Amino acid sequence: MPNTFIIVDTHEQVWKPLCRYCRLEKCKELGMKLERVRRKSKVHVPTSEVSSPAFPQSIRPTSTESVIKSPIQDSPSSSASRISDKKQFINVQPLEQKIKDILSQSPTSLTLAPGIRLTFLQQLCFHFPLFYDEVKSKQPVIVTTVFNRFRHFQFIQRWWLELAKLLMKCEQFAQLNFEDKWLLYKHAWLVFFKLERYFSSIQVFGTSYNDNRILYDDTTALDYSHPDLTVAEFETLEKREQWKNLMMPILEKYIKSIVNPMKALQISQFELIYMLAQVLWTSQCKI
Repeated sequence: MPNTFIIVDTHEQVWKPLCRYCRLEKCKELGMKLERVRRKSKVHVPTSEVSSPAFPQSIRPTSTESVIKSPIQDSPSSSASRISDKKQFINVQPLEQKIKDILSQSPTSLTLAPGIRLTFLQQLCFHFPLFYDEVKSKQPVIVTTVFNRFRHFQFIQRWWLELAKLLMKCEQFAQLNFEDKWLLYKHAWLVFFKLERYFSSIQVFGTSYNDNRILYDDTTALDYSHPDLTVAEFETLEKREQWKNLMMPILEKYIKSIVNPMKALQISQFELIYMLAQVLWTSQCKI
């Protein structure tokens, strides 16, 4: 049982078990299909985040490629991108295949002593520091008002791969069949990415409610309270204003509903790990 809660199976038990993993396993035994997972309600988030649970629309190919204008010139030898006419073409298929290759690996067990088997949460706590060392902020952090989507995607590529490696180090996840691991990974990555970014931002910038600087990679942060906040690829004032009118209400909702409560609670790294475990094993679906 990949959690620290002890579930006693008695006739008198009337409360709902808190172990998400055990609940998921019981649902699967009763015939739940993970491929039919649906969100309980629609959440007003950016279109780029709703369109695909695995990859945002802005970087997900419509056929085989999608286009992102970017002033950053990536290496021409990169298998994931190429430059043409000042446009950045990003093919996410190689990255997706790398993630699937990681999830397809054989499970490995962590043995501390004969007869001792760690729970999922314990294994996650044990391996999380290695993951966090790869994605946490690197000093000095540069604060900017210009969001570069291509640079953000370069960071997300590393983040996706490190998350897949972290989960595969946990025996209970690694022992699932590939289809279930892939569906659970797609279900969890976006929610936990935001939680981890907000947590890391609080570690760097503190808990003031008036400070709305959020890390979008490991060396750069955006100041969401700055009036000149914009996107690097938008060359016209009209496009920048359209982006601000669309995104600012959503960003303000994130800050009010997630960031500020995290600041008030001053959550620890263990609590962040616990949230990952809850997100991973919790699915809303119709049987």
